[in-house]
Amino acid sequence: MVKKMTMQSKTAAEIYEQFQRENHIKNLSPGTIRYYEGWLKPFLSDFGERAVGSITQKDVEEFLLSLSAKGTMADTTINTCLR
Repeated sequence: MVKKMTMQSKTAAEIYEQFQRENHIKNLSPGTIRYYEGWLKPFLSDFGERAVGSITQKDVEEFLLSLSAKGTMADTTINTCLR
């Protein structure tokens, strides 16, 4: 019997791939798809292999704060992410 994976047990990378497949199916513009990729790749570099059910709000907040501390992301951009 094949066990169906729940969304919570999938890795962040698996969900990202599914998201981008759906974007191609929706026929989103290549620029929009690249935009999403640019936003999500830094997150995936830290959390890609983790099951999304194990990623906490604190993990995400610390990730965004680290981007701010490195100067990778402006404070206003981080505020947008947190909404």
